[in-house]
Amino acid sequence: MKLRLTTKWIMLYYINKCFGKLLNCIREFPLLRCIQWKPEDDESQRINMLQSLKIGLNLHQNSPKMRLLIVILASLLLSGNTVLAQDKSATDSKTKSEAAKVDYSKEPVWIKMKEDPNVNYYEAIKAFEAYWNGKIEPEEEHELITEGKITEEKAKQMKAERASWTQAQRNEYERIKYEFKRFKQWKRDVQPYVQSDGRILNEQEKMEIYNKQQQNR
Repeated sequence: MKLRLTTKWIMLYYINKCFGKLLNCIREFPLLRCIQWKPEDDESQRINMLQSLKIGLNLHQNSPKMRLLIVILASLLLSGNTVLAQDKSATDSKTKSEAAKVDYSKEPVWIKMKEDPNVNYYEAIKAFEAYWNGKIEPEEEHELITEGKITEEKAKQMKAERASWTQAQRNEYERIKYEFKRFKQWKRDVQPYVQSDGRILNEQEKMEIYNKQQQNR
């Protein structure tokens, strides 16, 4: 029994000593940058970090145990990052799945969609049209009459109904009216940059097009 306890303490002492050396190694050399690499980092960062790991290993060529500890620790941390990435991917998939279940006809999700630079144009239009399907758009009555969306009688009825609204209802109507106009403007602004798959060119791509147009003049 005493022999087992003694062996246990010796092992703990040895492990503590080795990890103390390992921490010193991390402080002295850029190994820490390597083991903190995240899957979303770009390829050049990943290569640089892996080169740092190689340097750390080369510096301990004469210490197999230290080399082994470095490899094990780095592998565990990199594996941890992979697990985190998988969890993030699973969360993103769940979020997309939940978004797909949103009833566009009831929720004005198009308001947030127009603010998202990565939104799919056709999906945003789909959400917008589904929401306003069967509803009277928040435009001025004379505009709705001119466009043939309502009759003059309907316009009078709508005006009478709004007169009885609470302040909260008026505020909500003005908010939706404002967002409606902003969406229409967003639609006009991005249309020239919509790709066949619904992707909207980012600002850098737009600038490249602009610069080419200036060069061709």
